Amino acid sequence: LCDFARQPAVEAFAEITAFLRANRFELVLLDLQNETTLEHTVTAFEDSGLSRYAHVQIPGEPWPTLREMIRANQRVVIFSGREDDAPAWYHATRDFVYGTHWHYEAPEDLDCALDSSPIPHGLLEVTHVLTNPVADPDNAEAINHNPFLRDRMDRCITEWGRLPSMISVDFYSIGDVLEVARELNTAP
Repeated sequence: LCDFARQPAVEAFAEITAFLRANRFELVLLDLQNETTLEHTVTAFEDSGLSRYAHVQIPGEPWPTLREMIRANQRVVIFSGREDDAPAWYHATRDFVYGTHWHYEAPEDLDCALDSSPIPHGLLEVTHVLTNPVADPDNAEAINHNPFLRDRMDRCITEWGRLPSMISVDFYSIGDVLEVARELNTAP
């Protein structure tokens, strides 16, 4: 909803480009909604300099390690509802990402049921948000803290037999999101 915030795409992408220049060992994953034309989005990526960092992934192929992506300076992965004539770095989310539902209204609704079938070498996304009716800091306050968040992650990991690739939250700065992600990434 553009009523909440507005910024030209080229400016937002330029901020990400500046971040990548200043942080040589960081990677960024962008999952864009199709709210404009492909031409406008690609032009904004190119004009901002962000496309020079773009990683190209072939569906069904194993992903490189993060270290390999950093060494190749391919440190941004772009997902969206891709169109056939899109550049190779503009990946179709449906070809690479599978995971839980995206709409939950109450904390007790947050389960581990997958919304789609696993994808070979796909990224497993856990959506951990309450949208009642839209994202709200009070909703994030209710679910982004330990032990609630970590308990859900542990249940899902047990159910799936693997770690999620991504945890999607609203308002990552509210709660213990980064702490839980760090714990999961360093667990034996």
